[in-house]
Amino acid sequence: MTLNGCNTSTSLGVTILILFFLISVNQISAQSVTTSVSNVMKYGLGNEVTINGKERKEYVENLADVRLGFNNLTVGFRLELSDPPEFGVRYRGLKKKFIEFNTEEVTLRAGDLYALFNRGTSLHLFENRTLAYDSGIEGAYAQYRSSWFRAALISGVLDFVDPVTVYLLSPRHDLYSLRGALAEITPFPFVSIGASFVSSDAEISNAMTLVPDKVKADLPELFMTVRTGPVDFFASYTMRNVYNKNKAKWEEGNALYSSLSHTGEGYGVTIEYKNYRFDIVDPSGADPFRITRMMPFQNPPTVKKEHSYTTLSRYPHLVDFNDEVGVQTDLYYSIMDGTTLNLSGSMASRHYRYILNRSTFVSARNEAGSPLLPSLDKSRSPFWEITADIEHFLNEEGSYVKAGFDRRCDYTFFEFGSTYINMTGIPIQVQWMLDETWSVKTTVEQQWVYHSAYQTDKSSFDLLFSLEISKSPEWSAGIRRESTTNPFDPTRRSIWIAVDGSYRIGRSHTVYLSVGDERGGQVCANGICRQINPFSGFRFSIISQL
Repeated sequence: MTLNGCNTSTSLGVTILILFFLISVNQISAQSVTTSVSNVMKYGLGNEVTINGKERKEYVENLADVRLGFNNLTVGFRLELSDPPEFGVRYRGLKKKFIEFNTEEVTLRAGDLYALFNRGTSLHLFENRTLAYDSGIEGAYAQYRSSWFRAALISGVLDFVDPVTVYLLSPRHDLYSLRGALAEITPFPFVSIGASFVSSDAEISNAMTLVPDKVKADLPELFMTVRTGPVDFFASYTMRNVYNKNKAKWEEGNALYSSLSHTGEGYGVTIEYKNYRFDIVDPSGADPFRITRMMPFQNPPTVKKEHSYTTLSRYPHLVDFNDEVGVQTDLYYSIMDGTTLNLSGSMASRHYRYILNRSTFVSARNEAGSPLLPSLDKSRSPFWEITADIEHFLNEEGSYVKAGFDRRCDYTFFEFGSTYINMTGIPIQVQWMLDETWSVKTTVEQQWVYHSAYQTDKSSFDLLFSLEISKSPEWSAGIRRESTTNPFDPTRRSIWIAVDGSYRIGRSHTVYLSVGDERGGQVCANGICRQINPFSGFRFSIISQL
């Protein structure tokens, strides 16, 4: 793979362009340039529990993001030191370099960039450092928009590191040459229709042959938006054709996503539907790194609730974008002044069941219900969840009480043994404002978990308690205690206690410190998840905004 050569050439060209621009701006008028500098420094030292046991963990990160503006032009770059990072790949040097020109109608950008076509079924480029996920490309982007027409072009190179492999000495790198276009017209104020097309030529790592698979992927998409007063409707259909050049074979897939929203006085309801069929395969033998799976530059809506509470996000449902059909309904209702209620329900499953021939050990696809709708048939690995949240403000200063209820079931079917998780969670949070600056906030999260895996059953109770006292905006201090009755926790512990705090220095700098034990667990965003290892030690960071 010509990975390094391609990236080095592009980076050098962008760097020279940035330096030329900075010199030009300085010669014109130093006072006419607006600047924005943010810096995040992180340091941690302690012990981390991995699959190899307890290991010493130390990381040092410093990210300085600089933005320079001159009229309609913006120049940006990041100076990064991640050696070693908290999570991800080691890096030292300059990155995230770009030049952008912006007016009300035109956007032009060269360098490192992110982009989103509609809801992300064909293109969604983004960065999440917590997950070590970065699908940004080096290239160029152009967009034109008016009251009745919008068009966009994108081209560049994606050097993608799979987050699952960042713990390896040589993380997996895939290289994608990406091109895309989008066009949308609004013939009437309430209707927009459009199409997009994304194409990619890729070299994907193959751990078995050590020779990269050469793959071509084409993703045409049709979409429509309708807005009529209180009702919003969106629908998109994306086709996906993948050509394995090594095997001279085409694989087809598709995805349908739609949402319908209605808002009224004091209420709102949204219904979402997904039918993701990018790469339906026999789940018992599915390779998570197969080249026909959804590409990393795609990221459709998850169509399920993503929780902010710690315990409720501990055992997330892992969305299968290659084979999943589902629906979600979300209702918001204002009961009275200062009191709101939010109800949500979601359901998803695979499209088909698979029956194993025990003589040939080959699975045959078999329909169990309609593949257009999710099913509760256990052979289709169903998932369902019901949540309720109520929030009541006690006064105008910001004191409030929040309470929630969550009930979910997640079943994964395999012919030789299945896994099943059933959970009930009740989080409660109270904040009391003593005056305009002093506040006390406490959170209690309770969760009952029943877990059955390969004929091994276990039940456990999780409890998290946290207390925080703050004087805004100067400082805050808190303590967090988490406990579990789960005897199979990887740390072989039942209690974790940590204290943390923050202190603001002047108007530009905030210091954070955390000392103690962290249980770890799953963390997810946009349907992408990773495991956070249990950690004991201290974490220190300084966030500056200049």
